[in-house]
Amino acid sequence: AAKTLGVFFSEQHSTGEAREASVDWDALLKAVSNSYDKLSRLPMSMFGRALAAAGYGISKLLYHAEFAVMPEPALQQLTRMTVKLVDRGLAPAASIESCRLPGIRSELLSGPPSAGGVGMLPWQQHITARHAVWAGRLLEWLARMPFTRKAKTPTSCPLWTLAAAEILKGHSPYVHPALTFMSACLEPGAQHIRSQPLQRLAAGMAALGSPHRTNLLDFPVGPWCRFMPLWGNPLLRLEAPLLQRPPEYQQLVLSQAQAHKAGLPDPSTDDGKYAHQEWDWQMDSRHEGGWGRIRCFPQTANIQHLQWLVTRLDRAKDAGRPLQQAVRSPEEEQAIREGRAVQPPPWNYEQRQLIYDCTTLRLMAKSLLECVPRTWRDTPWQGQPEAAMATHALTLLVRSIGWDAASVAALPKGLRTAQGRAAATAACSSKPEAWVPAAFQLQPRLQLFSEPLPLTIRLATRMQQGPWRTAVQDMHVRCIKAAMQLDTARRDDGDGEQQQQAAPPQQEVQQLLQQLRPRLKSVWKIHWSNTFKETWWRLLLEGVQAAGGHGIAVNGPCPCGWAAPANLDAPTRAAAQRDHVFWHCAPAAAVRRALAHNLPPEVQLQAKHLWLLQPPCEAVHPEVWVVVGLAALTVMASARKHMWALHMRRQEEGEDDGQRQGGGRRARHNRNQAPAQPTVAPHIAATRRAVARLVDGVRDFVDLGQVPPAWVGVVQENHAFIGVRSRPSPTNPGTDMHEIVYTMSIPDDLIA
Repeated sequence: AAKTLGVFFSEQHSTGEAREASVDWDALLKAVSNSYDKLSRLPMSMFGRALAAAGYGISKLLYHAEFAVMPEPALQQLTRMTVKLVDRGLAPAASIESCRLPGIRSELLSGPPSAGGVGMLPWQQHITARHAVWAGRLLEWLARMPFTRKAKTPTSCPLWTLAAAEILKGHSPYVHPALTFMSACLEPGAQHIRSQPLQRLAAGMAALGSPHRTNLLDFPVGPWCRFMPLWGNPLLRLEAPLLQRPPEYQQLVLSQAQAHKAGLPDPSTDDGKYAHQEWDWQMDSRHEGGWGRIRCFPQTANIQHLQWLVTRLDRAKDAGRPLQQAVRSPEEEQAIREGRAVQPPPWNYEQRQLIYDCTTLRLMAKSLLECVPRTWRDTPWQGQPEAAMATHALTLLVRSIGWDAASVAALPKGLRTAQGRAAATAACSSKPEAWVPAAFQLQPRLQLFSEPLPLTIRLATRMQQGPWRTAVQDMHVRCIKAAMQLDTARRDDGDGEQQQQAAPPQQEVQQLLQQLRPRLKSVWKIHWSNTFKETWWRLLLEGVQAAGGHGIAVNGPCPCGWAAPANLDAPTRAAAQRDHVFWHCAPAAAVRRALAHNLPPEVQLQAKHLWLLQPPCEAVHPEVWVVVGLAALTVMASARKHMWALHMRRQEEGEDDGQRQGGGRRARHNRNQAPAQPTVAPHIAATRRAVARLVDGVRDFVDLGQVPPAWVGVVQENHAFIGVRSRPSPTNPGTDMHEIVYTMSIPDDLIA
């Protein structure tokens, strides 16, 4: 047996399970696990772990997953290992005792960080996108393969496409292989292809979503329409009943049928009455059951051959020639004229049933000819090569079904503008034939877009991320609403926590959401350590561990004394803990005081200013506030960890003191030691540390010494938090040197 690109060639028919067993998934997952174990020991942010997991882990099995079906247990194991590494930074074999609480939900980890994701490779969608691209390539090659016996197959066709064509011909011998495969791609479940690799390719194309289909009336008309395939054509759907065909086709065929009926003899005469009855019966029968019965004749493959068949049937009736001679193919007629011997046609049962009655066959052929678009049928044929015309017609049909580039969300950077799409279209153009209009030139690659655009793996992957974009947007909306509720909540005199209140206005929420999207891109472009960006990304996705992340509420009160109401459910209690950590807790309150100290007195710092990195006033440059806000949020998250660490250590020391007071050998040994010094409360120590870390965080950006171009001339030296100092350059006269300086001040009572 031989295997190439996922297709097995063997004389023995083995089962799909035996074929897939040739891939050792356990060994591949072991290699991925070893890579993850090494990556978990490196000091990286979650963005770095996501990028490294794709480059050093998942890439080890992408090839095998592309050409073989990955078992469900292996699929789940790979998902668990990847999520565990990216979100929590743990190795696959990490013990339960060392496990950290989960933060971001697994379905939110994929996607680019500039759009709100974490950067983890959506490897399942990526593999499906590879299948879709392979399906596009197969459709292109199938469209170039002739469906007649006389035409020759292009010598440049890959061998695997020839094998796929033979499989598809065996599935539907009367339909062109390209249309059979396209039907399986556009209508999942309608065509069951007896080939597992072809099923994977069709499923990959179907995963891109429901495409738009070109209207029958908008399809380009030319001499190639005479060679348009009739069977399996999604613009016509002649095999199906009339009500299941496209709406524009229903209107067109009914109008053409009425026009043809008007040209029949007068129904008041016997001949006219019989002709009208025969025509009505034939049309009603064909509209109800379709023309699937007549498609067994090769002469009905396209309009040109169908017209030839109708002409031969009329001549056979008038001249009395045998029907077997009338339905000869054009190749057989050419052989007879040249004096070559012609073998008797290998009639099948369906064809033998039809050729017994010339009248019925002629009516069926004429009614079928009247039900194709008249513009296609009446287009003059100027003697162009039949094989080239048929190839061009089929290629135009394949490329007329796809997705509009303007409606595809999150296009790659080079395709977001009309100029970029035009450049991509021009790059795909090939040298046109002399008879092909410039607007319909053949492209070297399949174009499934109305622009048209090349179907790439990156674009196909993003087309499948609609559910991810919706989930991320929902998380952003929830974060915006929580920040607005914090700003407008009624404060309690006791602990200052927010009370239950009405939902914020939807219009204001949508406005803040529209402002958040470009801010994500600008923040991601800032040249600064990603460790300062991680907390904000987690906050927007409700993914901060032990602070509302993953909807998990931590048991017990906060070391500062606050406790969530006991009557709340787990998700609401988790959201309350997030609000407490990033707004009400003692370290967070101290950080807010330090920030407000540098703002004008009339400006009140609000939660949306910090959580959404929205500048609190016009006096603060947006990018300066982004740096300060990222540092503040990072400090609040680290202060929570430090406070809980001090709290747990204090509890352990209290247990040791209890054992020491209880007596015993260890207690007698510790009596000679000096008594422990009184310790500071954990929340007070965490508060002092948070303020110091805030200063260190802002200074860390200043120490980089990089002045963003947007700051020059706008941010002055006395700007709040961070300033830009300009002075004449000693080496280049006439130019200025720009230096970034630290200008943030801290209240005296917050300095340790």
